Amino acid sequence: MVNTSLSFEDVSFAYKKKIILHNINIKLSKKGISVIYGENGAGKTTLLRLMSGILQTNKGYVYYCNDFKPSFIFQKPILLRRTVEDNLLHILMINNNMSKSDALSQVRDLLSKYDLVDISKEFAFKLSGGQQQMVSILRSLIVKPNILFCDEPTSNLDKKNRLLVEEILREKSKTNKIILVTQDETQSRKMADEFYHLEDMKLKIK
Repeated sequence: MVNTSLSFEDVSFAYKKKIILHNINIKLSKKGISVIYGENGAGKTTLLRLMSGILQTNKGYVYYCNDFKPSFIFQKPILLRRTVEDNLLHILMINNNMSKSDALSQVRDLLSKYDLVDISKEFAFKLSGGQQQMVSILRSLIVKPNILFCDEPTSNLDKKNRLLVEEILREKSKTNKIILVTQDETQSRKMADEFYHLEDMKLKIK
C-alpha cells in the first residue's frame, strides 16, 4: 500500500437482493484525480460510499493506506442548523481536536480566501443551494484530508463556482487523492488523471 491510497479486492454489493456492484478490483494511486464516470443509477454513489467506508461490502475486501484520513463531499449538502462559521468551527474542533480560537482563525482565513466572509454569520440552511454546497465543500477541505471523496460536487453550482471547485480539486490533487464521481463526461475527461467507467455493475478503465 506504499503507493496506493486504497484498493478493492473482488468487492460486490447488493441491496435487498439486487446486485449493484459485482467483483470490483481496483488500485488507486496516492495522488491525483481518479474519476468514476457513469450514467444515473449505475451505482456510482454506492461505490464511493464503499470506498470511503460509509457502506460495508457484502463480499470482498477494501484496503487503505496507513495514513488514511478521508473527507466526503455529498451531492446534497448535509449541514448543521447553525451559522456558516459554526459549521466550519464544529468540524475542525471535533476532527482535528483544535481549540476554538485556533479553529476560528483557520475558518476566517478560509472564508476570506473564497470571498464568503459576508455569509459567515448566516444560518447555513437559509442559504441558496449553491451556497450550501460551497460551504459543504469548504467544510470537507478544512480538515485537511489526504483522500477526498466527491459525489458530483459541482452538480448544483453555477459556472463560476463550478470552475472554482474544479480548480480547488486540481490543486488539492497535487499532494493528495481526489476520487470524483460524476455523470458529466466533459468534466470527466477534463479532470481525470485516472478515468474509470462504471457500467453493468463493473468498473472499466478508460
